[in-house]
Amino acid sequence: MSYGQPGPQATSASAIPQLLPAFLLGAAFAITAAAGSALLLYATRGFLRATGLLIAVAIGALTAGVWVSGVGTARTRARWVWTLLAYASAALAVQLWSMVPGVRGWAAANSLALLLMLALPAYATGLLAGGFRIAGGTGIAALGGGAVGVLLATGMLIPRYPPPLVFAGTAGLVLLALLADWQRAATAGGAMPGPVAIVTGVGSRGQLGYAIAARLAAAGWRVLITGRSEAVHQLAAELAGAGRAVGGTRADLLDEAQARSVVAAALDRYGRIDGLVNVAGGLTLVRPVADTHLEELQRELDRNLATALVMSRAALPARRASRGAIVSFASPAAAQPVAQLAAYSAAKAGVVAFTGALAREEQAAGVRVNAVAPGVVDTEQNLAEGGAGGAHVSRAAGESRNATTSATAARGISGETICVLEPSGE
Repeated sequence: MSYGQPGPQATSASAIPQLLPAFLLGAAFAITAAAGSALLLYATRGFLRATGLLIAVAIGALTAGVWVSGVGTARTRARWVWTLLAYASAALAVQLWSMVPGVRGWAAANSLALLLMLALPAYATGLLAGGFRIAGGTGIAALGGGAVGVLLATGMLIPRYPPPLVFAGTAGLVLLALLADWQRAATAGGAMPGPVAIVTGVGSRGQLGYAIAARLAAAGWRVLITGRSEAVHQLAAELAGAGRAVGGTRADLLDEAQARSVVAAALDRYGRIDGLVNVAGGLTLVRPVADTHLEELQRELDRNLATALVMSRAALPARRASRGAIVSFASPAAAQPVAQLAAYSAAKAGVVAFTGALAREEQAAGVRVNAVAPGVVDTEQNLAEGGAGGAHVSRAAGESRNATTSATAARGISGETICVLEPSGE
C-alpha cells in the first residue's frame, strides 16, 4: 500500500490537451497587460513611475487570483465564464476610454480604467490559471503564450489596430481557450455519467486498493487511483479496460500539496468527486512495546492515520460540493489490540477516532465519513503471503456486489466504524 515517497506526477491523458488552453490564456493576459499599460500611460505623468505601477498592478492582481484559487484547485466552467466576462468587460472599458469624449476627464476614470483594463483580467487569469499547475507542462505553455502575446502586442497589434479591437481579440482568445478546455474535459471523460471516487493505496494489482478500484469501476464509477510509484499509471491503464473510466496519479500522501494535486487531478478529469476511499496504510511493524522505538511508532502512524487525515482534508471542499462520502480503513485491532501490534493498533484506533470526529464536524455539510475494519482481506497478495491462513477473512473486496447500490443504501450512516469479519471456510 502506498503512503510515502515523493513525486507529484499528475495523471493524465488530459495533460497534453491542456497545453493549448494554457497557451491561449497566457497570450491573452500578456496582450491585455501590454496594451492596457500602453494605453494608460498616455494619460499618466511620470513615465517610469507609471510603468512600474501598471506592471505591479497586473502582476499583483495575477498573484492574488492564483492565491485565491488555491494550490491544485481545479478549473470550473464558472471560472472560465468569469474570465471571459472579465476580458469582455476590459474590451468595453477600452471602447469607452478611447471613443467617448470626456471620459478621461472624469475624476475616477483613471482608477476605473486601471481596474477594468488591467486588474480585473489579471485577477481572473490567476484565478483560472491556479489549476493549470496540476498538469505537467501547462505552466511552460502559459509562459510561452505570454511571450508570444507580448511580441504580438508590442510589434504588431498596438501600432496597427485600435485599442478596442485589440482587447476584443483577447476576449476571443479566452473564448477559444474555454472551448478547447471544455473539449478536453469531454474527451477525457468529463462528460461521462456515473459517480467519481478517489482510491488511495493502489500500489500493485494484488492489493486491496486495486480490488476496490476494480469493483467501483465495474459498477460504473469513474475512478482516480493514487500510489507512491510510477506503477500507478500502468495499474490505471489495466483497470481502464472495457470502456471503464480509470485514471492514475503518483503522489506522496504525507505531502499536503501533493494530496491536493490528487484531488485537483480528479476534478480536472471528471469534474466532481463523490467518494474518497482511504486505503493507503498497512502493517509494517510486529514488535513488543518494550522494543518499539519512537520513529517506528511514528512511521506506523504516518502510514495509516496521517495519510487518511491529509487526504480527507484535501478532499473536503469537493466533498462538500457533492455531499459525498469518505471511507477510511481501520482494523479490528483498534478495538481489540493484539500483542506485538501496539503501534499498528494505535494507528488504526486513531483512524476510528478521526472518523467519528470528522463525521460530526461535517454533518451539517452533508459529508458522510465512515471507516471499515476488516480482518485479513482475501486479496491475491495476502493469499500469496499466507496471511489468510487461520485468520478471520473478509471477502467483500472480491465478491460481485454492486458498489453503487451499496453507496445508496448507506446514505443514512456516518461516523461509524463497521467491522467486516467472516470466519475463513464459511
